[in-house]
Amino acid sequence: LIGINSNVFGQTTITLIPNSTEGKDAFIRDYSSTTNFGSSAEFIICAWTYSGNPMIVRSFIDFDFSSITTGATITSANLSLYNDPNSQTSNGEHSQLDGSNAMFVERVISSWNEQTITWNNQPTVTTQNQVSVPASSSIHQNYIINVTALVQDIIDNSANSFGFMLKLQTEQHYRSVVFASSDVADTTLRPKLVVTYIENDIECL
Repeated sequence: LIGINSNVFGQTTITLIPNSTEGKDAFIRDYSSTTNFGSSAEFIICAWTYSGNPMIVRSFIDFDFSSITTGATITSANLSLYNDPNSQTSNGEHSQLDGSNAMFVERVISSWNEQTITWNNQPTVTTQNQVSVPASSSIHQNYIINVTALVQDIIDNSANSFGFMLKLQTEQHYRSVVFASSDVADTTLRPKLVVTYIENDIECL
């Protein structure tokens, strides 16, 4: 779903809320390193154990930025992620059982496919303008993350930009951040990106 609004200052705001068909998100884990989780209703970032074995989980998400013209100035971009209380991961709760669950949001710079991405073939990311997200303040907290600089990088380098990766700053169990993906049945829990930008006109001499 895409909503577009313009105001008197020449700014345009778009709201991107992908669904299970249009959405592109997936999590990967080093335990089951060749398994794809592109159709999961979960969007999780954690370090935990599975059947007694340590595991690290990272998540990837991309949006359709094609409506934003090259050269546009991004004035704000906010990524909203919603806790999934029905997740099987840590009982649907953000957890800091063994340390901070602060995380990073980084720009993906190589292509990936929602239905084939795994831990073993995960794409490359860059730490340029990475966003440091503080630890959760409650177990069912929803997040609004300022990704303005990252979206500007995506628009400026569209040929080498493929969304975001989210990972824990310290990938040691037990700690987790638990969200819903674009595949979740409850439409109010799907990830959302709100971008406001100004189109920079090109003058012809």
